[in-house]
Amino acid sequence: MKQVWPICMLLAAASGCGAACAPSPDVQVRLSAAPGVDASAAARLLVDLAIDGAPPRRAELPLSESFDGQAFLLRPDMPAEVAYTVVVTVQAVDASGQVLASGGASGRVDPLGCNRLQATLSAPVVAGTDLSSLSADLGKACSPSSPDEDGDGVADDCDACPADYDPGAANSDGDELPDGCDPDGNKAGNVTRMFEPFRTAGRFSGGAVTGGELVLQSSLDAVLATDDADLLPNNVRAEVWLQAAYFLTVHSTPVRGELGVFLGDAANPASSTVGMLCVVTHAAMGPDSLDLYRYTGGTATVRTTIALQPLLATSTTYRLRLDQRGGAFRCEAATNGQPATVVTDSIAAPSGNWKMSLRVAGTEGHFAAVYTASTLP
Repeated sequence: MKQVWPICMLLAAASGCGAACAPSPDVQVRLSAAPGVDASAAARLLVDLAIDGAPPRRAELPLSESFDGQAFLLRPDMPAEVAYTVVVTVQAVDASGQVLASGGASGRVDPLGCNRLQATLSAPVVAGTDLSSLSADLGKACSPSSPDEDGDGVADDCDACPADYDPGAANSDGDELPDGCDPDGNKAGNVTRMFEPFRTAGRFSGGAVTGGELVLQSSLDAVLATDDADLLPNNVRAEVWLQAAYFLTVHSTPVRGELGVFLGDAANPASSTVGMLCVVTHAAMGPDSLDLYRYTGGTATVRTTIALQPLLATSTTYRLRLDQRGGAFRCEAATNGQPATVVTDSIAAPSGNWKMSLRVAGTEGHFAAVYTASTLP
């Protein structure tokens, strides 16, 4: 694999970076500042470059003037003989190291093509962090003990994409969600709706909050922690981080265990007219599974299921993500960097707001955080 490094940073109209396009293995990356970004305050650029899906490498480019309208070259150390893909993330930082704006671009590079990319750098809501929500819960300082599920160096409780690796928080469309977790990365309008790290009793009724976790204990019957206060809009993504402390047995016989998240027109599935329940299941017999229950009139009428890989284990953190767009639902489970397990289903498109609950049956469930964001139709 040929490595590429940015070695030229000149005004876009200058010789070299701004010259007329000609067949070349070089890639020109042109920068622009989104509205509200003071491009003249940036002291340097941090450029992360990934080639054909390889881990990114970083270069720093000093600035003596505004980056708005400038361009730099990515030049191969040895020209490649075949086309390849580059992903570029750019952060503009001030003299103190605070991130003023970030953005990214990607494209296919032809060894003898006219290779040009455009990156618009947008300001985070709170400069210097990956924080991109106006939520009161997210407005507090990051907890040094908070987990970092995606391993991007930003703690979950200050990460606008807590489940998706995005160290630079590139935000191509300039809305509240960085590209790493934006369901519509080229269309503005996705926003953070709610984040609950369970540092206090919080907004969920039911269970006990201790040590930064909401704990729900169940024998055979399901128990709920419900959020009746927050009204979530139509077209929404919900994510929860959870663990099973143990699985029950009765007379040495395993008991079916479930942990999940519910979205419905009422927080309690039994009283909802319409809703979906996304759960990871420890089976009493057979393989563990990821299940999506469709609720109509308070009754689970349809069940979609798939074998869970890897199997549900105690004291292991799993992330559940439940996406709703119109009548389409997508339930996803992932852990320890493993590929996600996914099930989907659909119901008639809802007309009102959603409410949320957390559900446990046949086990003791620990919930470390809950996060919701909007998706576009």
